[in-house]
Amino acid sequence: MLVDLEQKLQKVLEEQGADACKQIVLKDLGESPEEQRLRSYFLAKALMWSSDYLGAVSILKKLEREGKAHISVLGDLACCYYFLGDIIACRSTLKELEDRYEKVFFLLSRESRLRTLSLMAKFYEEFGRISLALLTYEKIISEFDLLKENKRVYLSISHWVRVASEFLPRTHWMDRYCELKSVRSQWESHISIEVEHSLFLAEIYGYGLPEALIRLNNRISLESLVEEDRDLFYHEWLLAWLQEDDQTVTNLPEALLKWTPQSVDDQILKFCALQDRKSLEALSDRRNELMPAAKLRLNPLLQHRSLGFNRQVLNDEVQVALNNLSDDERQLWKKRISKHLVKEIGITISLDLQRKELNSSLAKVSLSRRPTSYELCCCFIENKSWSVDSLIEKMWPHGRGEESFFHRLRMQLNRLNQSFFELTGQAHLILLQDKKVTFLGDLIEKRDSYEN
Repeated sequence: MLVDLEQKLQKVLEEQGADACKQIVLKDLGESPEEQRLRSYFLAKALMWSSDYLGAVSILKKLEREGKAHISVLGDLACCYYFLGDIIACRSTLKELEDRYEKVFFLLSRESRLRTLSLMAKFYEEFGRISLALLTYEKIISEFDLLKENKRVYLSISHWVRVASEFLPRTHWMDRYCELKSVRSQWESHISIEVEHSLFLAEIYGYGLPEALIRLNNRISLESLVEEDRDLFYHEWLLAWLQEDDQTVTNLPEALLKWTPQSVDDQILKFCALQDRKSLEALSDRRNELMPAAKLRLNPLLQHRSLGFNRQVLNDEVQVALNNLSDDERQLWKKRISKHLVKEIGITISLDLQRKELNSSLAKVSLSRRPTSYELCCCFIENKSWSVDSLIEKMWPHGRGEESFFHRLRMQLNRLNQSFFELTGQAHLILLQDKKVTFLGDLIEKRDSYEN
């Protein structure tokens, strides 16, 4: 009975919207613990559909604290944080979702597994984890091959083509692109828009922008689409246009010139195309809402055109995003953005001697209550490489050769490594191996701020 009601509520939510779902939730559900849980969960879903993400977070976090919450609660929490622009909370919730899925996937229904994997794959894309996204979409396609009537399986094929075409050679994805194109007419309209979007992106990278636009116009009319759907295509169109050489405002297509984008990344693209430095500068405070993948695509373009933002900050954001990826994903992105990627500059960390504070262009960490960390930073300014014994003797003159001081040093280095990660996004800047301590970053001394 409760399963039937849950399916009914989900259908009402998708077809009739949040208000209709709220009425059924308040009217039809009783007072059993399971029904109360369903009431809370679907009220949160209704709030999400109403764009009240803070209200939804409050309910979903309560369900998590009470325990026995379905894995979908974590997925919805990650979505709320994403729409709120809280990237740190979104990333940590995604990690919780991954861990939970590994523990309970064998208990989940096929539909729940499919839904969770689809959500995880989409978030992998947003965080730039391209290899993992492709692997997850591939897993959905192979594991749920017999459920091809399920729209999520269709969409996973579509998403795989979209991601693969941007990062891999044509030979890797052309067969699946042709398959996708041959069966596109079988899908419902709300699914086919996402499929058309994937086909369009594949055609941009496979045939070039002019040919892709011709093929798209032969299939659909962008003017006939609702604004939200049309924005998907205008985003890819303008991004591809900006990546071509010698593009200026004078040859910006009329459709893009008239476009009024809503999202932050779309607005940055439009103002970049218009070379509108003033409008770009006005968006500076909202750039922290961008996900890592968006920064990897946009920042090199902004650096290349020298528009609106501090070039060092743009560089550092790219480096932080790359530092959080695996080696193969890092190489995929470097190849993808190499045309406009300014020569890599390491993220410089400065030690403010007066304030006892570490700074990068992206963050700051106070060492005023961490004297040992401060002294270690002074040591790394003096010399990037130390033997373990000499560093212990420098820090604790009477501690050389004692085991307890080695463990103390190791703990302090681990803590300082975490601080450097917060400043640069790069893990393990301090290496402790073979009785040697090596600092791999760039640390400079910043003297009294008031001297000048």
